[in-house]
Amino acid sequence: KAAGDMALPYRPLAEILQGADITIGSLDASISDYNAPTPCLQTTRNLLAPSEAVQGLAFAGFDVITVATNHIKDCGLKRGCVSESMLDTTANLRSVGIQPTGAGNNLAEATAPVIITVQGVRFAFLGCSAINSPLWATEDAPGIGPLQKEVVADAVRRAQEQADVVIVLPHWGREYVADISWEQFKAAKEMADAGAS
Repeated sequence: KAAGDMALPYRPLAEILQGADITIGSLDASISDYNAPTPCLQTTRNLLAPSEAVQGLAFAGFDVITVATNHIKDCGLKRGCVSESMLDTTANLRSVGIQPTGAGNNLAEATAPVIITVQGVRFAFLGCSAINSPLWATEDAPGIGPLQKEVVADAVRRAQEQADVVIVLPHWGREYVADISWEQFKAAKEMADAGAS
C-alpha cells in the first residue's frame, strides 16, 4: 500500500499469469475495509487487506480464487466481525470480475462450484478447507466449504452435472511441513473417487 500500486507484487509474473487460459489462486486472508490496515503483532496475525487490494489480483489476471482458507474471516485488530470480512472479500473479488469459490452465506453457497468455459470445455472449481473447522459453513450459517468426505463428494457430484472437468482446491496439510500427510493422501483419493479431476 505504501507504494500506491496494488499491482506491484504481481508485475514480475504478470505476463505468465495474464497469459493463462484460467488463472487460479488461493487467498489465505480477507480483503475488507472492516478495519484499517495494521501491522501484525508478535502475538497475533492480522491477515486483512484493504478492499483496493483486489486491483492487484485483477491486474494479475486471476479468474478464480478459493477463499476456503483459515484466515478468510480475519478482521484485523478490531474484533467481532463474525462473517463480515469474509462476505466483503467475496463481494470485493466479484467487483473486479474474479470468481470466488469455497465460501458463502450457508453450506449450499459455500459448496457451489464456479464454472468457467474455455474452448468449449466447462471447468468447475470447488474450494474447501480442512483447517479451522469453526469457520465451516452450516446449513444456515455463513462460512467456508468443509473438507469432509460426504460434503465434498456431494459437491463434486453436483459440479459434474454442470461441467466436464471438476477441480477441487483444498486448503489442508500441516503448517511448516512440506510432506504430504496421510489425511491429505486419503482426502485426495476420496475426491478422485467422487469424480474430481
